[in-house]
Parts: sequence; structure tokens; C-alpha cells
Amino acid sequence: MAGTKAADLVSKIVPPGVSRLIRVRDAWARAARGPALRRTWPAAVRGDELIVHVHDNQWLHELTYQKNQLLADLQSLVPEAGIARLRFCVGAVLPPPPPPDPESKRPAPPRLAADPPAETMRAMSEVCDGELKNLIAIARYNLGREPHS
Repeated sequence: MAGTKAADLVSKIVPPGVSRLIRVRDAWARAARGPALRRTWPAAVRGDELIVHVHDNQWLHELTYQKNQLLADLQSLVPEAGIARLRFCVGAVLPPPPPPDPESKRPAPPRLAADPPAETMRAMSEVCDGELKNLIAIARYNLGREPHS
């Protein structure tokens, strides 16, 4: 299995149409900004047409003015999807996924005791390079501090 691309593995279990729709939905979240994103949902792809559900008739009308730009953005973001036309219709609109929280992906920094143990102090004293010794001391200090509230 070494050398097999993740996309090859996914294509074995996810039908191409589903994978295509997922890629288009991801791109739609970047193309339809602001209120339009909350009022629309890419429901299906049929051939070269993306069918987009719209919250109500007012948004159906509003999106006619944005149609060309939305299509151009989609074609730029996912050219491999082959979307050539958009069709808007009033239908069920699912809420967009929440944006990823960049803080949630960061592992919590390790916490060390505020006072370094004797073996750490000995190891730090054996470092000859003054600049490196200073950097180690700063890092050790920061790892022993209480996190900010």
C-alpha cells in the first residue's frame, strides 16, 4: 500500500459523483460569501450544472445578479468539477459548517514545574554557547509559567 495516494484510496470507496459534490460544496463555502452562504446550499451536480437551493424567492432574485461571479469563482476554485452552469431554486438550505477553530488544532503546550529540577539546571549550566543557553532558559521559563486566562 506504500506509495498509494490518499485520493486513490478514497476513490475506491466514495462514488465519483459524491466526491465531486463534496469538492463543489467546499468551494461554494469560499465562493458564496457572507449572507449568501447562509441562504444557499449546493444540493446536486447534474452533468455540468450545479443546482443550488436558495432560502426564498428574495434570495433567488438576489443571486441572479451574483450568478456569473459565483460561477467564475467555482470554476477557478474547482476546475476539475466541470461546472459550466448554475441553477438556483427555492429549497432546503442546510447551515454552513462552522469555520475551523485554529486554536483547537494546537496541542496544549507542555507544562513544567516552575522551579527546574537540579538535573535540568546542571544540563543548562553545561551549555557553552551563551545565546543558546539564553534561549533554553527563556523556553524553560515560558514552559513553567501559568497559561494566560
